[in-house]
Amino acid sequence: PKRIKKKRGDFRFGPTLGEGSYSTVILAREIESGREYAMKDSGDEPRSSSFVGTAQYVSPELLKDKKACKSSDLWALGCIVYQMLTGQFPFKAPNEYLIFQQIVNCKYEFPEDFDPNARDLISSLLQLDPMMRLGSSSCGGYEKLMEHPFFTGIDWENLANQAAPKTMLALAGDSSDEDTTVEDLADGFDQAFINDFKAQVIEESKQKGDSTQLVICDPTDNSGLGLPAVLPKEERERWMKKQHSSDWDYFAKGNLILKQGQLEKKRGFSVKLREFLLTEGPKLIYIDPNSKEVKGEIPWSSELRTEPKSFRIFFVHTPNRTYHLIDKSNNALIWCKKIEEIKKHYY
Repeated sequence: PKRIKKKRGDFRFGPTLGEGSYSTVILAREIESGREYAMKDSGDEPRSSSFVGTAQYVSPELLKDKKACKSSDLWALGCIVYQMLTGQFPFKAPNEYLIFQQIVNCKYEFPEDFDPNARDLISSLLQLDPMMRLGSSSCGGYEKLMEHPFFTGIDWENLANQAAPKTMLALAGDSSDEDTTVEDLADGFDQAFINDFKAQVIEESKQKGDSTQLVICDPTDNSGLGLPAVLPKEERERWMKKQHSSDWDYFAKGNLILKQGQLEKKRGFSVKLREFLLTEGPKLIYIDPNSKEVKGEIPWSSELRTEPKSFRIFFVHTPNRTYHLIDKSNNALIWCKKIEEIKKHYY
């Protein structure tokens, strides 16, 4: 379905977050949902739902001081060069919070046998102090950057007239100058990490054993895998006793809740907040958290499968329908792994 284009009237605009090289970054709150976004203002109307860069390229000064400058682009350049040479982001972690922690502490590593000139260039760009980055006004400006040995052989004078390199591989989710919605950003978020996760799930599905090997934690813990499908009798009784005091026990119908949490369920243009209960059986029920009314159940079968799209977004595919789910706590991968573990046990 075609996405609804947001208009200026859909937002209330707050203070300026920073000045970039090409635009001003302002805080905007969507009136209907209350969500806050960082938006570009190029002097005209702000571009709805547009972010300045991606999480992995955000500079430390923007995170700490909410201020951007021309040197913020130099930081992003260092990240891009690193990614182009290694295929990975310099700052990577399971969620955005941990990524930002690595950025503000400038914690990253180079692979073994990394090109010395590339290492020096990236290290000179990824400096916490914006004024100490190669290419900044205090470090010789762009002329000094272009003179770096990494760029030896580049004809800067005629660069604009040269033919572009042949495209070797088209990458899904490649960024462009077009407006990027929040969903677009999430769909392309750290695809390499998602692919690694998918490979891990496939490998684990081939291994023998059951879900008793999982680490046990409270089913309501967003970042945990909850309870395994098989527990010792005494242990199961203990968790059932605790569950009886919960408002959600009624919906489990005598089954133990293995994992639960609030997810946004998207269908067409509609996005609804639902409480999801994954129980023995297995059953995957979703409930309106306000009216406490069961809204539906995702049907299980051997053909059910999960597909992580980002740290927030994942799909649950069934033979007759695909469920589009959003975890605002950035634990979509945990949900996928848990569902796959339960499927492995029952099917």
